[in-house]
Formats: sequence, structure tokens, C-alpha cells
Amino acid sequence: MESSVSSVSPQSNANPIIFCGAGPGDPDLITVKGQQALSHADLVVYAGSLVPEALLKWTRPAAATKVARACTWMKWSP
Repeated sequence: MESSVSSVSPQSNANPIIFCGAGPGDPDLITVKGQQALSHADLVVYAGSLVPEALLKWTRPAAATKVARACTWMKWSP
């Protein structure tokens, strides 16, 4: 899956939310834009069952990382 990262400089006052597709594949195949986004992020939220934890090696030491869990209390009705 291609990363959808915009070119926002880390010094920018904007606080973008960036979605980066990582998938269950080889962590070394992350896109350059995805790697840059992780290295500048203050907070990384990821699906623990879908994203290899090895991708977290690209985050800053001060960045907060959170595993998103499935919401089991909500019911979906089409």
C-alpha cells in the first residue's frame, strides 16, 4: 500500500494527521515518505495485529506509540 504522506516540514506549526499504509509485509520495505513521517511524529497509533513492531524503529525516542484495539462495544448496521 502506498504511503499518503504530504510534504509537511517538521518545523511547521501544522499538526497533520498522516495515514501511512504499512501492511503485514517486510518492515524494510516501508516507503521513504512513510519512514520520514514516522521519524518526525509525536504520536504513532498503529494496529498491532496488522503492523510489524519493527516499523517502530523509525520513530523518535520521545514519540508516544499506542496500539489501536478493535472497538468491540460498537455494533455496525448496514
